[in-house]
Amino acid sequence: MRRVTVTDPGETRCGITSFRVTDKEPEEIKTALAEVEPRINVTTSTRQSTMFDMDARGLTSVVRASLHYYNTEREVDRFVAIVADLAGPS
Repeated sequence: MRRVTVTDPGETRCGITSFRVTDKEPEEIKTALAEVEPRINVTTSTRQSTMFDMDARGLTSVVRASLHYYNTEREVDRFVAIVADLAGPS
């Protein structure tokens, strides 16, 4: 089972990535990330902020991570590893 799902549509993506973790609410992931690594900042988006898009894709909320030019590959790898740990075994 895939525990982390990228929810962005399309083939061409940018530095803003939205995702969900199976059996976890986005706010729960946001809080857990901040506890594990305070330098990681993510936001959450709810249906109220993008109703038509989320309704069309059957979503109610997502976690949004934004990469910037100053993020290193090591930082991105650390973020991915922490999210994988929070998601639990697949």
